[in-house]
Amino acid sequence: MANGINNADKLLARILDDARGEAAKIEAQACAQAEEIRARAEQEAAALAAETEARAKAAHAEAIEHAETAAQLEARKQALAARRAVLDEAFEAALKELCTMQGEARAALLFSLIAEEADGGETLCPAKADEACMAEVLQKANAKLAETGRAALTLGAVDASIKGGFTLVSRGYEKDCSFEAMLRDARDRLEGGVAKRLFG
Repeated sequence: MANGINNADKLLARILDDARGEAAKIEAQACAQAEEIRARAEQEAAALAAETEARAKAAHAEAIEHAETAAQLEARKQALAARRAVLDEAFEAALKELCTMQGEARAALLFSLIAEEADGGETLCPAKADEACMAEVLQKANAKLAETGRAALTLGAVDASIKGGFTLVSRGYEKDCSFEAMLRDARDRLEGGVAKRLFG
């Protein structure tokens, strides 16, 4: 009987040893897997951190670029506005000078405008400032029109909407020959050249 107990103890001890060996093996495998998972997680975390940093840097660079572009556009806009203001002042000064013109110089300007713009037969409506001298100017202009076989102009009512010059009214059209219109046309033609001279 003692022999049987001894054998059972040995068998139990061997089973326990085997079980302990298997447990140690499983534990070692679990530790290795845990280490592998931890290492993989660290790599993924590092990659994510690097990606986040790269995205943050890219977003920062993009924000700076947008800010620089916006600043450049605003600077250009302000420069253009300043140039436009200078041009406005230049053409306003020219209009003022035209409107203060007197005597023979003004009559000669009005005569040249009529000669250039009239087809013949229209009604001429002068600015208030040119009402007094227009009869004499119109007489000379009609003589010039007659030389080329064109009908005479007739003097109409004052055009209070203009500062100088006149409007020509016919059945089919109305032509603005005011000093303001003359300067607008000149500005359309010359603005680029004037701006180049002023600002280089």
